[in-house]
Amino acid sequence: MGFVPAVLGLLAVPGPTNTLMAASGAQRGVRQSLHLLVGELGGYAIAITVWIEIVGAVAAREPMLAVVAKLVAVAFLYWSAWKLWRNAGQADLGQRGITLGRVFVTTLLNPKGLVFA
Repeated sequence: MGFVPAVLGLLAVPGPTNTLMAASGAQRGVRQSLHLLVGELGGYAIAITVWIEIVGAVAAREPMLAVVAKLVAVAFLYWSAWKLWRNAGQADLGQRGITLGRVFVTTLLNPKGLVFA
């Protein structure tokens, strides 16, 4: 599979950031959710930069670091899925709010940043 179709496929899969963005759009409407894109873009910019500049540079000398980074990303996904499963129907994002900060942190921790890097 080519790079571009793989990236488009990855982007089409709803992850934690996409879920927050969709929930905000459903709650408030697209226009009132557009400011959240700043958090998403900022989170990805920082995450990808860190993966490339710091982890990538060290992984060039220590190949096992790349494996450990991928395992951490997988562990985060499992933890997120378990947390969502355990709290299904209990979390009230409408009450707590989907904020710019929440979107930023969620995107910063999103393992897709590792893939894009």
